[in-house]
Amino acid sequence: MEWTRRMVDGSWVSAGLWTGLVGITSRAFFFFSFLLSFSYFFFLYFLFLGLLISGVSPVYIQGSRSMHDAEFWVLGHGGLKGIPRAWIGVEMSRRG
Repeated sequence: MEWTRRMVDGSWVSAGLWTGLVGITSRAFFFFSFLLSFSYFFFLYFLFLGLLISGVSPVYIQGSRSMHDAEFWVLGHGGLKGIPRAWIGVEMSRRG
């Protein structure tokens, strides 16, 4: 009788430990997946912000509609191609 009670208590303890472990693991997995999705959102946000700062700016492309598509592309991707914006501005003003 005593041995059976200990065995039942032990199984309940192990079941409780397993349940707790699974619960902690699932919560940690949920938390880390939430962090990953959150960091993925911030990665996209900072990627967009970095592209915007480096020269891929829709504001610049919107600026003057009289330019050709190639000039749109150079102006929009000037920061990524290593061409300073000021130099592009000077070139655009020289072309009239």
